[in-house]
Amino acid sequence: MPPLLTKRSVLSQFAKLYDPLGLLTPFTLKTKLLMRSIIVEINEGHSKGWDDPISDTLYSEAKNLFREMFEIENICFNRCVRPADVIKDPELIIFCDSSIKAYGAVAYVRWEKQDGNYYVNLLCSKNRIAPMKQISIPRLELCAAVLASRLRATIEINMRYKFSKVIHITDSEILRAQIQKESHQFNSFVGIRVAEIQSKTEPIEWFWVSSKENNADLTTRKCNPRELDTESVWQKGPEFLYQDSSEWPVKQSTVSDLPDVVFARVALNEGEINSSSQVIDIQRFSNMKRLLSVMARIISAIKKK
Repeated sequence: MPPLLTKRSVLSQFAKLYDPLGLLTPFTLKTKLLMRSIIVEINEGHSKGWDDPISDTLYSEAKNLFREMFEIENICFNRCVRPADVIKDPELIIFCDSSIKAYGAVAYVRWEKQDGNYYVNLLCSKNRIAPMKQISIPRLELCAAVLASRLRATIEINMRYKFSKVIHITDSEILRAQIQKESHQFNSFVGIRVAEIQSKTEPIEWFWVSSKENNADLTTRKCNPRELDTESVWQKGPEFLYQDSSEWPVKQSTVSDLPDVVFARVALNEGEINSSSQVIDIQRFSNMKRLLSVMARIISAIKKK
């Protein structure tokens, strides 16, 4: 190891990790977070540029990370995802999850074998680090779902297999409830993303599972290479995938109260107003623009109260 490390030298080492399928996503998350820390250090004025030494704390972190990169050579992944004795088309299962650091999705392919057992194998994954400006976990979960829907579209376009079923799994009941609603009920951030998810997937394909059974959690936290070996839960998938789908610990229940909903709910005293026509008489407006303007003012006033 050189006595000093710069942003340029650290980035040059990380660029040597070639992982187009995202098989090492839980490990490469470490490299992304470290590069962000180095960039933040430069922006805060502690370092001037690409060729200035990084701080001692980041140097120690980068040094440990370089050592772990040598352990990747000992990890093996199956090149063939199809066993020899299958009896029908495979199923595609995609998990998604988020944390305050990152959000991601991971896809598995599941085959039924002639002996009645199931074969499950890691297919690919994708993650992104969370924005510098913190946003709520439900919104990050929504971003993870968008990533999962895009990953699904890419898989279906580029793989020659025809999937008998596609299943999306999340550990957020709020997210699943949002996907069941019409996108126009939400503000712009949520509505645009819900609309994209619904254009690539069907709401009935989304299921909820507990956090401990959600394999996409590995895409959102730092992992050592030894946690990604051949017999790991990362490569094999959670245990319930080897059971009949009727025995899976999943459900499709939803929550009633959702964040980021545009429409306000007004609590009125009983007897004050008997019908909605007494609140706004649409017959008094000559065009839609004026009606919407008045409605917007009323909703704004209600929110202030």
